[in-house]
Amino acid sequence: MIAPSRLAAYVTAEAIVAIGVFAGTAALGEVTPARHVSFERKPTTHVTNVTPRASVGGPRAGTVTPPTGDITRGRAVFVRLRCFTCHTVRGERFAAATRPGPDLTGIGIRHPGDLVDSIMNPNATILDGPGYTDAQGLSIMPDFRDNLTVGELIDLVAYLKTLKDPRE
Repeated sequence: MIAPSRLAAYVTAEAIVAIGVFAGTAALGEVTPARHVSFERKPTTHVTNVTPRASVGGPRAGTVTPPTGDITRGRAVFVRLRCFTCHTVRGERFAAATRPGPDLTGIGIRHPGDLVDSIMNPNATILDGPGYTDAQGLSIMPDFRDNLTVGELIDLVAYLKTLKDPRE
């Protein structure tokens, strides 16, 4: 009769360990947010369109420099993504902008890494301006991570680097 009582003790101990594992998993599931959860908060990296950032023309720490792209293909990407519906570019023959967005004339003085960051992560540095942000203070610029290949991004940045202010 010792064997059945030993089996009962082992089964009971295993059940207690299993309950402990499930309880710990449940607690961690409630405490740790999932990776895909986005926090609705106003970022602290806002700049105004009147005063340029201090890093204009030079890279910020951690900024990458993309390889040289094709300007013509980059302009075609700009047109395909319909960037001109929000951004004006003086000297270009695009349809007039119908939605709020900063004028990109002169954007070519910015470091290419900053341009990549602005396209792929619009909330990294948010430009304060009329209608540029939503109620949470986040940029209204669409996220293009799923709409661009790396090559198209490089070409688009090459095109944007050509946009110099004609008055300069």
